[in-house]
Amino acid sequence: MQSTPVNSITIPPQFVSVASRWYAGMNDRLYAVCSTGGLTTGTIRPRFGDDGRAASDEEWYWMLWDDLADDVESAGDSCASLYEADHNGYTDQELEDDHALLTEFAVYARRWADRLRDEYAIED
Repeated sequence: MQSTPVNSITIPPQFVSVASRWYAGMNDRLYAVCSTGGLTTGTIRPRFGDDGRAASDEEWYWMLWDDLADDVESAGDSCASLYEADHNGYTDQELEDDHALLTEFAVYARRWADRLRDEYAIED
C-alpha cells in the first residue's frame, strides 16, 4: 500500500468554516486550517523522539494531524461549555451545530492521525 503523501490531505470546507469560529490563537492548528484551508508542514522542523532529533517529513505531518485532533477536541469542549454558560453571543442552535461539526471534525482528524501513524510506521 502506498503511503499518503505529506501535505496532501484535503480538509472539507465545513471543517475549515467551523475552524474559523473556534481557533484558540495563532499557534492553534485550527488557525492554520482556517487561514490556509489545509494543514501543511512549515519551515521550522520540530524535534521528535527521545533523542530530540529533527522529525522526518512524515513524522512532522503525522504530528500536525495528531495535534489537530487534540485542538479540535478542545474546541469542542469549549463550545460545549459555552452552551452550559453564557453562550458568548451564540444562539443555542449555532452552538449545537458547531458542536456537532467539531465532533465530526475531531473524528476525521483522529482517523487521519491514526492512519498516518500506521502508514508511516511511526512509533510514538
